[in-house]
Amino acid sequence: MMNPAVVALLVGLSLCAAVAQVPGCKVKRGRCPPMLAKCALPLSEPECQDDCICLGEKKCCELCGMKCLDPIEEKDGSCPPPAALCSNVPSTEKCAKDADCPGRQKCCIRLCDYDCTDV
Repeated sequence: MMNPAVVALLVGLSLCAAVAQVPGCKVKRGRCPPMLAKCALPLSEPECQDDCICLGEKKCCELCGMKCLDPIEEKDGSCPPPAALCSNVPSTEKCAKDADCPGRQKCCIRLCDYDCTDV
């Protein structure tokens, strides 16, 4: 007879696998919050692999490991692609989310940092 804890673990893993394979899963609205500091230790187990696993409006984001987090709301429009790749340039970020920008501007990556951008 199998240990009840092992049975519960196997059932949980199979449910997670079934949820991860739901057809029609789409990336949820919003953007993951920025990482404001470097991680000393990553999470031992990832909480998610994509947005489909996360409940409600939460998104699967990298924050010391993959974790379900509340998204940052985004304004309409798309950011232009960065003009160049970043090299070790000091950070001068002017925004962390669209709400930090005036009017219809969006917080977009520009070279190495985020800046308010007309879209």
